[in-house]
Amino acid sequence: MPRYEFRCRACGDTFLLTRPMSASGDPATCPQGHDDTVKLLTTVGLGGRSSGASAPAGGGGGRWLLRRRVRLRQLSWTLLPNGSG
Repeated sequence: MPRYEFRCRACGDTFLLTRPMSASGDPATCPQGHDDTVKLLTTVGLGGRSSGASAPAGGGGGRWLLRRRVRLRQLSWTLLPNGSG
């Protein structure tokens, strides 16, 4: 089952929920009990090789994925209304 990352607009907590794809758009409640949450855009890491660039030996790619995730979080924070986040 896929995991979805959410951020609470009330307290700023970021949390993961595991739910079926059919429920991906359903509202989420943060662990603190707040209902004002937003689903964050996240990247998916897949194994294998493409015809383009290859990953470094030993699996690598972790730093790239971390930088990508940080950029996506910064983007999601700028999309929150009233500068919260």
